[in-house]
Amino acid sequence: ALSLFFKLTDTDNPMAVFELMLNTVGQLSEDLGGEVLDSNKKLLTKETVREVCLEIHRYEKQVNNLDLFVDA
Repeated sequence: ALSLFFKLTDTDNPMAVFELMLNTVGQLSEDLGGEVLDSNKKLLTKETVREVCLEIHRYEKQVNNLDLFVDA
């Protein structure tokens, strides 16, 4: 088993990191003949990917809104 993950707070561009991680996972599963599972240990579906993308967008929006109140 191999687990890949990242924390939204550890990057300035979480969507780019997520997309890179998805590409890497896809290539690894193809090369090694494995399966890609979600955080619930179920096969990763397009719907789950969409849900994660929406969560990332909500996080980015929240961070951007908070940035409006930070002194430059």
